[in-house]
Amino acid sequence: MPGTQVNTPDRAKRRTKKRDENRRRPRFGSIEDAAEYLGISRAHFYLHVLPRVKKIKIGRRHLISLDSLDELADELSD
Repeated sequence: MPGTQVNTPDRAKRRTKKRDENRRRPRFGSIEDAAEYLGISRAHFYLHVLPRVKKIKIGRRHLISLDSLDELADELSD
C-alpha cells in the first residue's frame, strides 16, 4: 500500500532504545528489591546492609534508597 511505513529491524531497535532511555529508575525500593539488587539474601541485608543505608518509612513499609546502595557498593569496592 502506498504511504504505509514498514517496520524494519533498525526502526524497531531505535524505538526500543528510545523507550529504555525514557524509563526512570525508582529512587526507593523495598527491602526485597534492595537485597535482590545486591545479589544477597534478605537475612544478610538485614544484618549487614540495612544499618548502613538511607531508608524511609511510609506507613508500615520500609523503603531503601537505591542511590545509597550504589554509594555503599562503591565505598566497599575501594
